[in-house]
This record gives sequence, C-alpha cells and structure tokens, in this order.
Amino acid sequence: MRVVTVMLCTVILWMVSGPPAGAGEGEEQQPASVATVNGTPVSADRFAEALRYELARLRAFGPREDPAAGVALTTRAASQALLALVQEELIRAEGQRRGLRASAFEVAARLAREEQRYASEPEFEDALLRQGLSREALARSLELRLLEQKLKRDIGTEEPTEAEAQAYYEQHPTEFVETLAGGRKGRRLPFAEVTDSIMRRLRARRREFGYLDWLRQALATAEVAVSTPEVRAVIGSDVGLSWPMEATAASLSKGLDDAGAAPEMRDAQGVDESKKATGRGQ
Repeated sequence: MRVVTVMLCTVILWMVSGPPAGAGEGEEQQPASVATVNGTPVSADRFAEALRYELARLRAFGPREDPAAGVALTTRAASQALLALVQEELIRAEGQRRGLRASAFEVAARLAREEQRYASEPEFEDALLRQGLSREALARSLELRLLEQKLKRDIGTEEPTEAEAQAYYEQHPTEFVETLAGGRKGRRLPFAEVTDSIMRRLRARRREFGYLDWLRQALATAEVAVSTPEVRAVIGSDVGLSWPMEATAASLSKGLDDAGAAPEMRDAQGVDESKKATGRGQ
C-alpha cells in the first residue's frame, strides 16, 4: 500500500507544484494556485506542503497492505490538506479584520518550547521530518494557533446585540412563558420583560461557543473554488469544496446543539498542531 500511496502522492505533487527543477524545461508552467478562498489564492506550494504532512500523519495510522486503501488514504489526505488551508485562510482573514496578530516574539517563544522537548536539535529535526514538516512549516502552524487563540478570546468577549436577543426570542417561542397555578402555562412574556435574561444567555453561549459559531458560519458561507482539475478530480468534487464545507459546518452544528460540555476546538483534523509536531501536550 505504501508504494501505491507514495506513487499517487508523487503524481499529485507533480501536477500541482510541477516537476523538479530542471525537468521539462520549456514545457507549460503549472498554475500558481490550486484554489481560492473568498477570492484569496491557495498556493500550490502550500497545498503540496500540507499534502505531505497529511499523508505522513494518516499513513502512520492507516492500513499498510491494501493498494485500494492507499489510494483512499491519498484522496483523504488531499481533501484534508485543502480543508485545513481553507480554514487557515478564514482564520487569518478574520484576524486581520479584527486587527489581531501573533507577534514574531510569541511565535519564536512557542517554537523554542517545542524544541526544548527534545534532547537535541537533530532529534527535533528528525521528529519534524517523520511528520512531513519543516521548521518553517511548524512556525507557521504555531503562529496560526496563537492567532486562533486570540480570535477565540476576542469573539468570546463580544457583547450580544439587541437584534440577536430579538432573534433568539423569536426562535424560541416556547420559552419565557408564565407559569400559572398548578403548573399551567400562561401567556408568553413580552420581549421587553425578558431582554436581560436573554442577553445573559447569549453572553454565556458566546463565551463557550462563540468561536465555533463563527467558524461554522464562515465555513458554511465560504466561496471556495478549486482551480486545478487534477486536485478537483482527486478529492472527488466537480464544484470545488462545497462538500467538506457543508460537512464541517454540519458537524460543528451538531456539536453545538448536543447537550453537555462545549466541544474543544481543534484544527481541521481534530488535533492541535503543536501537539502533532511533538507528540506531547503543551
């Protein structure tokens, strides 16, 4: 299976990023991007890097003998790589809109913490290599995680608007009803009488689920177009990435609607990037 997987991955990387330097000189150049997210291009180099990482991660846990499984693994890796890049662009765009950023000092400090988990620099570099990562890729991932944390805090402290409170009131017609003697239900309380109560609920929800609410909406409304036919064919979509966008948004919706503790937000693959690079927690 590994031979089939590597061969298919190599073909995809060749089609996306082009052949190695010096090969096929004079031939038509490959496109500079594989997709756009709300009009912003996703570069072929970034996709190739993400694909290598996803393939290394999935291959570590996947079946190792069935050739068909190898093809499916590569297809899944390509899909998850592109989905991760879509989510990254959404986070970066929203962070820029809000004036949020992770400083070079913060990224360097986090990177140093990761490296200190290993006995030597060669051991650290070897761990990165096994997972398809470079030091630069890890630094970019850590920068994104820091930005995501800032975005979570910023969204979680936003004050709900009266329009949101009114919408909540309209969407929950069985709530805020008078309880009469004997447990009978009376009239529905007017909005003006329950506004403060609704605002308290919305503040609590925003602290707990605000980031997930935003991400679900951002994924559901993102305009994603895959511009490279080979990548579109591999991920099995003729119309871009509507299927992972819808599936991811629906999954987040289920997590928000289910009773219980708030689900912890991870990256598109469900594991924190910095932990994936080191195999340990923060």
